[in-house]
Formats: sequence, structure tokens, C-alpha cells
Amino acid sequence: MISFGNWMDRKTNLEIDDEGISFQNGLRKVRIEWNDIQQIDVYSSRWGNKVRVSGTEHRFDFRTLGEVNLRGKEKGRMGFEKGEEILKIIIERTGLKRIGKAGSNEIYKHP
Repeated sequence: MISFGNWMDRKTNLEIDDEGISFQNGLRKVRIEWNDIQQIDVYSSRWGNKVRVSGTEHRFDFRTLGEVNLRGKEKGRMGFEKGEEILKIIIERTGLKRIGKAGSNEIYKHP
């Protein structure tokens, strides 16, 4: 499963333009317009946050950059290097606001 997850991360592509965001990995291809995005969930993780973008009909997940360390040495990286910037852009373009926090997880919706 770990190898499959790593393969999916390497195949994941996000494209942001004026109308919306496109997500593609080795298995899925999704396009969501900005005004169709209804919710963003950010799940804290040791190896980068997992971000779920949910639209009226589609959703996709991506990871912010996470570093895997063992005994103080970096053994690997996963997620998008500019994942936090991508998340910030999505929040700004959709106008979603943080409405709650469940533990260390955050939820963004329309006010």
C-alpha cells in the first residue's frame, strides 16, 4: 500500500487557472470550478497535511509537503512542495472561511 500511495503522489498533478482547479493522478481526473467548491477539510498529519477539496459533484485530496525523518535524518518527502501555498490560493479564490476545528483538523465552508 505504501508503494501504491507513493506512486499516486508522484502521478498527481494540480492545475489552477482563473476558472477553477484541475486534479489528475494515475486513477482520477477531476475539474472543479471555483464557485462549485463547497468545503475544504485539512487533516493534520506527521508527513504533511492532507487536504480534501469537495465540490457539488466531485472531490479530490492532496498533501502538503511532508518530510519523513528517521533518527534525525530525512529519508524521504511526500506531497506538494508548495502545498501550503496551493491551499491558501484555493481558500482565497473560493471565499471559504474556517468555520471550525475538530481536534487538529480544520474545516472551511461558505459563511
